[in-house]
Amino acid sequence: MLRFKRKQMATIGNRSMHARTRAFVLEHFPALRTAPADALDAELDALLAEAHGHGLRSQRAAALFVLANCAMGRQAVARDPGVRSILAARERPLADRALLLETWLTQAWGSLQRMTPR
Repeated sequence: MLRFKRKQMATIGNRSMHARTRAFVLEHFPALRTAPADALDAELDALLAEAHGHGLRSQRAAALFVLANCAMGRQAVARDPGVRSILAARERPLADRALLLETWLTQAWGSLQRMTPR
């Protein structure tokens, strides 16, 4: 039977999360396919670390945080009072915070789409 130490499992989990997030971002944001791979990987690592720093440790919550930053821009997400209150609400269950992030992202994306001329 294989035996892994806790740090090894965390590293495997982080690499897996990075790979899945990268594939998702590249699938849904085709413009990023032309970005240098090293720069994209560094940005994703920074975003995932920031998500974990805010206590977003589930894959869903971290992926939503990365998606929000890719879709809306890092500065817009960092300045938004709604996101800031979600990130600050560490006493709330992680599933609630992920749902709040998803709701915020859906509303923000909808507002952006209404403002974008067709």
